[in-house]
Amino acid sequence: MPFAFQLNNNATGASLTNDGTMEIDFKNDNVATWTEMEQQIRSGLVRSIGLSNFNVKQVQKIYDSSKIKPAVLQVELHAHLQQNELLDACRRMNIAVTAYAPLGSPAAHNHFTGKYKVDMKVPSCLLTNHIVQEIAKKYNKTTGQILLRHLVEKNIIVIPKSTNTKRIEDNFKIFDFALEHDDIMKLNNLDKKEDGRIFDFRFFKGIEKHPEYPF
Repeated sequence: MPFAFQLNNNATGASLTNDGTMEIDFKNDNVATWTEMEQQIRSGLVRSIGLSNFNVKQVQKIYDSSKIKPAVLQVELHAHLQQNELLDACRRMNIAVTAYAPLGSPAAHNHFTGKYKVDMKVPSCLLTNHIVQEIAKKYNKTTGQILLRHLVEKNIIVIPKSTNTKRIEDNFKIFDFALEHDDIMKLNNLDKKEDGRIFDFRFFKGIEKHPEYPF
């Protein structure tokens, strides 16, 4: 992420404040961090390095200052948050894009309330969206398969999360059909832009005050 937390030297994690929240590092230097990551490639410890949750300006800064360019950018991306400007920038810089929460993270609300004890606003569920359901019926596919196919056809890498064996198997079965242009346009029109964002990381108290907060 473009923002960072203070290290707890006694544990492999972030230092905590008195109220139990993670202590933010307001002075982290992403270019310096990237330089250290480049060294891991030169040392033969990793094959590729990339970014996550960086915005267009932040990606461009790393790209311009780096000797080894980012291989990939991993961001929240789904039909409600299609991030076209970011996609265009990454294509221009030859950076692959990986979409996390490609199904709109239907369990997000439970995640926020259970892990972080906060009641976050979550957009309406994509899996039960009537347009997605109509398209799924047309192709005899699940709504999840339609949403994944929509992204894959844009050359976006998808990493859906599931603990359900049947759904995991279904998520692989998206390469035996292609969406027609009209259906792609219908799915494109579901974009809510920033209003569709689920993970704005404000469950980290005060994170929006970080100079590298990306949203």
